[in-house]
Amino acid sequence: GHVEVVSEKLKQEIAVLKPGDFFGEISLFTGLPRSATIRAVEDTTLFVVDHRALKTLLQNYQELAEQIAESLAQRQQVLKELGILTPEMSQNDIDAPLWWIRQRIQTLFGL
Repeated sequence: GHVEVVSEKLKQEIAVLKPGDFFGEISLFTGLPRSATIRAVEDTTLFVVDHRALKTLLQNYQELAEQIAESLAQRQQVLKELGILTPEMSQNDIDAPLWWIRQRIQTLFGL
């Protein structure tokens, strides 16, 4: 089913997700507090990703961790809103968000 993403900071809907979409990945992979709430718009089936299972998966397929880091780094606007990506980082070093996310994933999942 569909869910809406509501910004806690802005107190407004910022996206509607459809079946197959995912959420919570920034918090899961960086350890940062979540910045939005999800509200079901209709009957919805959700799958919870267990930290231990994900750790095993990432340890067995380390290239997956790199792909995830790259995907998260591409979401620069979200990283800016979370305060991860400062204006200096985005102007001076395009790889800084990717480096930071790689480090967080390695630390959180013991890679």
